[in-house]
Amino acid sequence: MPVDREETLRKADKLLKQGKLAAAIEEYVRLVEDKPGDWNTVNALGDLYVKAGDTDRAAEQFNRAADHLYGEGFFPRASAVYKKVLKVRSADDHALWQLADIAGRNGLTLDARQHYGRLIQDRRAAGNEQGAVDCVVRLGQLDDAGIEARTVAAKALVERGESKQAARLILSAADLFAKEGQLSEALVALKEAAQLDPEDQEIRKKLAAIPAADIAPVAQEVEPAVEESPAPVEPLPLESFFEELRGKVARDQETRAREQLDRGLEQLAENSVDEAITSFEGAARMPALRFEASSHLARIALERGDLQSAVDWMERALEAPAPAVEDRLAIMYDLADTLARQGEASRAMALFMEVDSESSGYRDVRERIAHLSHTEIGNP
Repeated sequence: MPVDREETLRKADKLLKQGKLAAAIEEYVRLVEDKPGDWNTVNALGDLYVKAGDTDRAAEQFNRAADHLYGEGFFPRASAVYKKVLKVRSADDHALWQLADIAGRNGLTLDARQHYGRLIQDRRAAGNEQGAVDCVVRLGQLDDAGIEARTVAAKALVERGESKQAARLILSAADLFAKEGQLSEALVALKEAAQLDPEDQEIRKKLAAIPAADIAPVAQEVEPAVEESPAPVEPLPLESFFEELRGKVARDQETRAREQLDRGLEQLAENSVDEAITSFEGAARMPALRFEASSHLARIALERGDLQSAVDWMERALEAPAPAVEDRLAIMYDLADTLARQGEASRAMALFMEVDSESSGYRDVRERIAHLSHTEIGNP
């Protein structure tokens, strides 16, 4: 029996005003089941699930509504609804993939890269290597993708046996080489593309347009490799290019952390202590800078009389390698001293003894150990 949609909507609205959310949801479920393509109603049902705290069902409805809009070509509206999905389920794979696709279509390549980067991280964490490779390929297909991104994507396609698509990416890399004046590299890339897809007319025309005198030296370099293997682009193991991606991400993160550390030092010199704390906290997330950043935070806490925070930051510093042995000993000494001030004599003495074992006669460590021992013995 057909659903009277207007009457059902009035009933649902009345139930909502009465605070009967579960009953109102049931009415909206009836509406959606009656007309699944009514994306406005599907979206509204998602909103009701959010109010009810059922984030999984909310994400499901938002994805349905967004998929409908996407299918109809309403990309900006679809993007807005996919973003609603991420508000209730931040790691939703489908929504992230669709948002990356829409961003790429609209030339928003920075957004696309961010979404694909997040997907690569999430998919690899879930053991979905092939899903991560899909993202690598998409990154290489972005309009402003660089030579490296296109080459890595092409190698991933070769690994999967998709030589024709790989050839198109290698061809685009050849064009970029040519624009940058790297003609030898462009010729090598064209040869690789031609071997991957000998029937591609555009590749053949570009090769034919190059003077034979220019091709000969390059041909001598690549032909021996061709005789040994029909595919000039060697399959790249997944771990290799993911290791490369991770390395780049790590380098970028370390650069940002170094900038935060330098900014914190400048802010500290300008007596902008709260701003410096924020900068140092950001830098402390990078293992390579954790010791230095945490040491600065510990000193700030000590100056403010916040002994517990100082202890926390000094312990965090000691989790990371110190630039020099003296730096580590100094933090251990300060931590022991702070613990003693807090009345934690046993922990303080253990640390002082560790310092003494690493550097006999360091500062007044032996006197401090003797004092703490006397204190401990004197306690009942």
